[in-house]
Amino acid sequence: DENVLQFLKKTFSSDSSVYLFRNARDFLQSLEKIHFDMTILDINMPEISGFDVLKILQDKRYIDPVIIYSMISDKNSIFKAISLGARNYLVKPQSPETIIQTVNKVLNSEF
Repeated sequence: DENVLQFLKKTFSSDSSVYLFRNARDFLQSLEKIHFDMTILDINMPEISGFDVLKILQDKRYIDPVIIYSMISDKNSIFKAISLGARNYLVKPQSPETIIQTVNKVLNSEF
């Protein structure tokens, strides 16, 4: 959703390059051209779900961390996302501080 995209852009754009994608297909195509230090991904997306994106990233042996940021809060979805390679799962909404802390935690941890 556009509000979430703008919220994330505002949260990170002061210290980082931020790329926003309105659908999973555009994100997946960008992987051939752009290296991302971190990906924040929703489960509910047009065309391709976040679970499907995680599976594609897993199949491509994508090693950069992914955080899920989604309204979906059931334990099965959280477990599924983590088992498909997400390093953390945040349920919307969260404060900018919480998102930044989570990103820093994931970027500074070793896997």
